[in-house]
Amino acid sequence: MRAEACQKYIKMSPRKVRLVVRAVSGLTPIAALDSLPYIEKAAALPVLKVIKSAVSNAKAKGMKEENLFFEKIEARSDPEKGSGRNLLSLAESFPSLS
Repeated sequence: MRAEACQKYIKMSPRKVRLVVRAVSGLTPIAALDSLPYIEKAAALPVLKVIKSAVSNAKAKGMKEENLFFEKIEARSDPEKGSGRNLLSLAESFPSLS
């Protein structure tokens, strides 16, 4: 089972968000939520919000917090939209181990 969350139209460059995403990509979602408030980057707030959203989506589907992990977490710009706008999408999915 998968739980996903996506946040679009973040007014920040993808490169800045990727720095934070790489910092938490090796952690479990619960450990990432614990460590993100201590990362002194502006991009930590949008990443924190989308991880919280993904964890709550997983809970709504009946998954346990202890069994969650990041299958994919990414920050990317949307090339289809107009020039000069940085559109980001963050996505996590948490397959259940049980």
